[in-house]
Parts: sequence; structure tokens; C-alpha cells
Amino acid sequence: MEQFLKVDGIIAAQTHKIENVFKPILNEFDLIVEIGFDRGAFSLWLYKNKNEDAKLVSYDISFNGKEVECDKIDFRQGDCFDMTIVNEITELINHSKKALILCDGGAKEREFALYSKILRSGDVIMLHDYAHDHNDYVKICTDLGWNTAAESNFENIQVAIKTNNLVPYNYDAFKAVLWGSFIKQ
Repeated sequence: MEQFLKVDGIIAAQTHKIENVFKPILNEFDLIVEIGFDRGAFSLWLYKNKNEDAKLVSYDISFNGKEVECDKIDFRQGDCFDMTIVNEITELINHSKKALILCDGGAKEREFALYSKILRSGDVIMLHDYAHDHNDYVKICTDLGWNTAAESNFENIQVAIKTNNLVPYNYDAFKAVLWGSFIKQ
């Protein structure tokens, strides 16, 4: 049985164990860009737990599944691979002190490869439904009571990691809640 995080009664496609891993780092960032908000429950959780001065911008290709209504969250509709949106996100990053990019849309590895190029030194990028390797992912899913397949894998992002000068960031803690986490050097 999956143990989802619930925010104001809305299910987020996250394990409830993310709270203890994300909370300690959120105050480091003045910008959080979330790609793929689905229902918006994780967006709401991020809003409630981020630095109060931090900007949160959440993108999805459609508002069809969105259940959260919160005018304090900047929900935007658009394809994160469309150059207009890429330029928008680039501007957000360039006008921040330290950015956190959360790749959780329909093409996480592609999102990661694209946006890891745009990051500046000290910025962090993460991707969800992440497996370091198959055996590790199976063990973590068993521990979490989670039964979804990995949608992003270390093997598939190694070139982007090396090319874009990324190193692990609190890697084991985030990996244990199905997020791959990297910081730009």
C-alpha cells in the first residue's frame, strides 16, 4: 500500500517521508521552480514550508488535474520544453540568489538535462521517481511501501551530471524518498 503525503486532504504523489528530508533545506533557496504540479498538493506543501520570502513557481502542461486553489502559489500552464517557458525559467533563475529546480513532469530526465545547463554555481536540481540503480530502488520502494516504477535513473542522467558540473547534494537522504538530488559546482 502506498503511503502518500496528504496536504489539506489532497493526495500528493510523494511519500509522506519527504517532509523530514525537504524541510531542513528549503530555507536555503529564494526560488523554487517545480515542473509538473499535477493536483498541486506538493506545491501547497512547498508553499507552506519554504522560506516566506522565497518565490515558488509551479509549471504543468495542463490545469486539468489541479485541485489546489491557492492564489499565493504562482501556478503556470506551459510546456517546460517550449522556448518561451525555458526563457521564463531562465530569467527566474538568473534573478534569484539560489534556485531549487524540481523536475517532476512527464519527462524528468529530459527536464533535468535541459535545466541543469541553465543553473548557476550553488543552485540545486532534483528529479522525482528516481532510482540510483534497480536493486536500490526496489529496496527503497519496499521500505516505503511504494509500488510505482522509476521514471528517472542515474544511468540515464550521467552525461548531464558530468557535462553540467553537478555533484550529489544530500544524495542518500533524498534518494531514500525517491528524489535524485544534485548541486551545480
